[in-house]
Amino acid sequence: MLWSDNIVKLDLRICKTIGDCTMLREDNGIAEDLISDEKLFGYKGVVDVFFYDRDTFNILAIIPTGTDKIQFTEDFMNHIMNLQPLGFKKRNLDLDEILDKISSSGLESLDKLEKRFLRKF
Repeated sequence: MLWSDNIVKLDLRICKTIGDCTMLREDNGIAEDLISDEKLFGYKGVVDVFFYDRDTFNILAIIPTGTDKIQFTEDFMNHIMNLQPLGFKKRNLDLDEILDKISSSGLESLDKLEKRFLRKF
């Protein structure tokens, strides 16, 4: 899933009234139990833009009123800092299996890991 599919930008600058906040929330499928219209409208003048997770409605970042700098929430920063990096899959390579693969399909059929494994011998 692309990030843009899961992160939503909610720009409060387009809300001139509580009714606008209601329409914005309803038109975009945001349940009122996640955030009330009054609370949403109450952020005007403090926060211009919210970035939140579509599935959990957790706020990821904000743009405070009067600035164009994004401020990430501490929870989100901790989350991304603690993500596990991509790694290699553990594979048990067996010399006999690799040699059988070469016999049946040729040397070109080996992947990079198998070729690296063979170079060790």
